[in-house]
Amino acid sequence: MIRSILRNRLMAGAAVVAAAGMVACGQTTETAEAPRPTLPANPVQTPQLRQSAFIFDVNMRSGTVRVTAPTATLRTGLVDGNAAAKESASPNFSILGNDVIEVSVANFQASAVGARAPGRRSVAFDVTITNKLPSVRLITPTFPTPPASQAGALLFPFAVNVTTTSGGISANGNEVIVELPSNGEAVANADWNGNGAPDTPAFPALPGAGGEFHNFFNDASCTATPAAGTLSDCFRYETFGDVEGGAQSITRRVGFDLDPTVGQFRARLIVAADLQAVGPGANGTIQGTVSSPQRGPLSGVSVNVVGVASPTPTGAAGDYSVVAPVGVRQVSLSGLPAGCSPVSPVSATVTNGGTTTVNFTVTCTVLTGTINGTLTRTGGGTQSLAGITYTITPAAAGVSPINGTVTGGPETANFSEIVPIGFGAGQGNGAITLGNLPVDCSAPASTPYTGLTAGGTLPIGITVTCTPPPPPPARYVFAHQWGAPAGGTVDLTLTFDPSNCVFALNATCRVPLNYAGLQGTTSLTGSATGRISGRTSLSTPNFGTPTIGGTTLATNFVTNTVSPGGFTNLQTVGILRYTFGAGASGTVTTSTTIAEIVDFDGNSFVLVPAGPGQNLQINNATVTLP
Repeated sequence: MIRSILRNRLMAGAAVVAAAGMVACGQTTETAEAPRPTLPANPVQTPQLRQSAFIFDVNMRSGTVRVTAPTATLRTGLVDGNAAAKESASPNFSILGNDVIEVSVANFQASAVGARAPGRRSVAFDVTITNKLPSVRLITPTFPTPPASQAGALLFPFAVNVTTTSGGISANGNEVIVELPSNGEAVANADWNGNGAPDTPAFPALPGAGGEFHNFFNDASCTATPAAGTLSDCFRYETFGDVEGGAQSITRRVGFDLDPTVGQFRARLIVAADLQAVGPGANGTIQGTVSSPQRGPLSGVSVNVVGVASPTPTGAAGDYSVVAPVGVRQVSLSGLPAGCSPVSPVSATVTNGGTTTVNFTVTCTVLTGTINGTLTRTGGGTQSLAGITYTITPAAAGVSPINGTVTGGPETANFSEIVPIGFGAGQGNGAITLGNLPVDCSAPASTPYTGLTAGGTLPIGITVTCTPPPPPPARYVFAHQWGAPAGGTVDLTLTFDPSNCVFALNATCRVPLNYAGLQGTTSLTGSATGRISGRTSLSTPNFGTPTIGGTTLATNFVTNTVSPGGFTNLQTVGILRYTFGAGASGTVTTSTTIAEIVDFDGNSFVLVPAGPGQNLQINNATVTLP
């Protein structure tokens, strides 16, 4: 059967393969050790092939895969990387060892029992091949016989054995690995999907049989999964395409199904490819940019390409360009700025004289600085700066304005905000505007700022100019004052002052009659009234808590003093607290009518709200809801 075929192929290329005992099979015990009884279901495997396989020790308890390079190779033409042999014009077939390639694994995963195969667990991991010879391409192998229509390096699981630890002493001084017959306890599964189709997600239920089988050694066809315990040279496989000199292959996912009792197993995987000398100088270009949505182009980041000796730093615009040997090249980043998250490497195919673009998008924290603002009142007047609002608008694109309310007063107020510096044009620059200023006060249309740096603090001073109000006419004055919106509420303070309404200036005035109660209606108008959702009344020291009625936007109020005798001077006669919800920034303005003002004995004041002899002045107010 296979014995004579293997002898003919191997002896034709290299005398290193002995003809004796060359029987290829699926699973067995280790023949390099002292002779053991051969189980009928597990015939002896070909020692030369076993010794030329990469050993994958899979530990289910630790979730790790350890790869050990072969102890022997089967090869013709190229021997030990001999330079003269590499220039040979004809391909050289080879079962590859670690003098030609490195094999690496990543992304180990293990399923629950039954998630993929009934009564079994499944494991899967990614395999990548790196060609260590810079002037040699790995192409479709001549030996063993490759599957039809498959191109490039081949990987197949030559043997899979369950392993145990006997407690003896091994080469590393702490364990002995004894390979036992598996009897199907650990077998390659359909994650070996040899046609190069996209690998499946981790452990789905696969339709049909899944990956392909191929008879690699006796030129017979494989039409079905071999029955347990029977001789077969049929193995599942993965193809990796041609692998250029010094390059890394595409990544393939492989997997195994095993009984729940299996704690560890050993898979011997054979890598086969012909070696084709291509000579030096076959290069292409990889170019692209490295940028962050939060910080823009990232300069000074190292771009690393497998097969290129030194990393390439990105320029001021985050751009880079690297000349690299042809083939599949892994491109990765290092030296990212603090606060930027690592990104996964990207595989890029480099063609001779061609250009391949690889752009990286990096997620980073937003760079910010602190603006400390101070408002100072000038020009006179007694108006308080408390309740003034501010809007900070950074100049850099993609950064939203920041709104807030100053603290302090009456003559100075302050604010402090952490502000993004942005990137590109306008980085660290912006402007500050004020709103909700007291009557007769004004501020600059906007106050620019520049030079805000990451982690820095920038002081900004803004002058609010106020003018003293003119002397009040001989009138009773009913006034409103809004507080600063905070926590979804805003307070409206109602005051009454009869002290300027004197008989000598206005015959309708009755001061010094003491006032003790008022009633009226306060209505609200403006673009933000739709956000007002409720109201209540608060207690004042001398007039208690007003009784309110009507609607939220048209509140009837009655307020009476709790102090005997009444008052002839300015007093807070009521406070109305309004609640508001989310929405667009807008204004709310008061509009009040007074129905009656009475003295302590219950006598009504004569009120003339308009026209000749007017003796009642109502000062309304406007607030901006952020």
